[in-house]
Amino acid sequence: MDALQLAGAKDQAAALAVRAAPSAVARLLGRAGAGDQAAALLARDPAAHAALDNPAAVAGLLDALREAGAEDQVAALLARDPAAHAALDNPYAVAGLLDALRRAGAEDQAAALAARVALDDPSAVAGLLDALRRAGAEDQAAALLARDPAAHAALDDPAAVARLLDALWELWWTGGEDQVAALLARDPAAHAILDDPSAVAGLLVALRRVGAGDQVAALAARAAAHAALDDPSAVAGLLVALRRVGAGDQVAALLARDPAAHAALDDPSAVAGLLVALRRVGAGDQVAALLARDPAAHAALDNSSAVARLLDALRNADAEGQVSTLRDRLPAEGLFNLFCEQINHRVLYRFGREPNGTPAPSWGWDDLN
Repeated sequence: MDALQLAGAKDQAAALAVRAAPSAVARLLGRAGAGDQAAALLARDPAAHAALDNPAAVAGLLDALREAGAEDQVAALLARDPAAHAALDNPYAVAGLLDALRRAGAEDQAAALAARVALDDPSAVAGLLDALRRAGAEDQAAALLARDPAAHAALDDPAAVARLLDALWELWWTGGEDQVAALLARDPAAHAILDDPSAVAGLLVALRRVGAGDQVAALAARAAAHAALDDPSAVAGLLVALRRVGAGDQVAALLARDPAAHAALDDPSAVAGLLVALRRVGAGDQVAALLARDPAAHAALDNSSAVARLLDALRNADAEGQVSTLRDRLPAEGLFNLFCEQINHRVLYRFGREPNGTPAPSWGWDDLN
């Protein structure tokens, strides 16, 4: 390719970048520096062609244009009102654009973007508050808090409410403490849906962190009485959380509902977690009841690390019969390596395994001829 063709190819690449993502233009500007290539790229008016839906990409382009001294292009991009077009599904990207707008002196645009964030989604608000706090954008965080997200947040998703409580608590020095109080006044413990015990566990911990003892007690009582028992991993998380927040009576109430009799047994990692949690809260009868249902015979064997976790949990519970049952299932399910990792099996089965399960006798390469 001669010099003229090479120059033409570069022009085509630059033109394509201008019509493509603003992040590509930002990268090209960063590489081009302040030379002729940057001038040529800016001459193609990237501010007029850049897509505005990706807030992270637009933020990068704004910063790149500012660093290149292209104030006219910055003004042109802002005139297209990126705050009105940015997608809001990524709170951290939105926070990045807020910060870039602020650096560009577009305070009105930043305020308009923050005002677009829906306050009824506590998870989205929490993500944006976290991102603003980490970016040091105190004014933007304060402006969002001034919109009173605590009064608008939906309260049915315990995981989302827990995240919002944590985010507000981290901003106690700039109005977050008042928002925590306002959110607690709406009684999230009474509104949380209980179909995911692990999410309930997260809300219990968040409520305890902000000192809402009455709310902790109310939610713990509801969860112990009504939480679904079929997901052993979720029940395990709830048991641990109840113990962590000092809800001993609720631990007893949950155990009285006999979670060992209801837990699904197909997920070996989840069953292992439940065994560990039951032992941690001293529920020996429930451990025995769970083992009596023969989880080793029902566990799915499609994940070797999950099976290994169940083997460890069974061994720690002194359930050697269950360990043997599960161990003997491994070779036929393609987990011979895990089988060999068990005590002394690597030595016994050095030469493989016969179809009847016995160790294969020694052999050499000559025996394969």
